[in-house]
Amino acid sequence: MRKTNRFHSKNNHGGRRCKVLDDESLDRILKEEIRRLREAAEAGDTRAMSELGERLGDTEEAMKWRLRAAEAGETLSMNALAGYFYFGFGGKRDLVESAKWYRRSAEAGNGLAAYELARFYAHGLGVERNLEEAMKMYRLAVTRGIPYAFPS
Repeated sequence: MRKTNRFHSKNNHGGRRCKVLDDESLDRILKEEIRRLREAAEAGDTRAMSELGERLGDTEEAMKWRLRAAEAGETLSMNALAGYFYFGFGGKRDLVESAKWYRRSAEAGNGLAAYELARFYAHGLGVERNLEEAMKMYRLAVTRGIPYAFPS
């Protein structure tokens, strides 16, 4: 184990010294964070469900929490699910399912999802190619704060 649990004079920020954690301490803190997120997620907190899914990475449990959060209306989880299906999480790529989750997220107000859905329509990914719908989604993405949303 790396010995880093000490004060470093090089880490002097505005007169305060910062403590560098060793691997064991960091692992303990991360496990506690996951425990608290799981507890909040099990109590129905959709933001905790989403955060827990993010912390758990590309695992079945992460997807389970992302799905619960997405079904409850949490758009970041909807986007994550769309990405899972786009890249083939679990071994099966499903562009139709990916487009479905981007559409739900865009309808719930997520600009990035509108941008991704525009790309799907422009290139016929999981949906029938429809340039009119693509332009509509690109414009929607711009109005929702995605300034680079223009046809690719």
